[in-house]
Amino acid sequence: MIRILKPKVEVIAELRSSDMDPIDLIVYGAYSTIKKDSSTTLKKRDLTDGSIDKRRNRILNVTLESGHLSVLDQAVYTIYISDIPRLATLFMVQDRKS
Repeated sequence: MIRILKPKVEVIAELRSSDMDPIDLIVYGAYSTIKKDSSTTLKKRDLTDGSIDKRRNRILNVTLESGHLSVLDQAVYTIYISDIPRLATLFMVQDRKS
């Protein structure tokens, strides 16, 4: 008998700080590697001068296009997934290097 699965996905938690959402953690974490100020100082400066949206887009584009994907590790989500094939769960937890 074939059973049709209807997967369910729900984000149940995300890493946040009092002043940064997950995207800001990525953007300003990456940006602070080329500037001498902290990520929170850089974000506050961008909020003050109104350049935050432009900065987010630029840093994300440059970082991801260059293949520097390790900055994505700074955004952490906990996701609940149900009703998926066992093979899919094995694929999701495998070591990325293999």
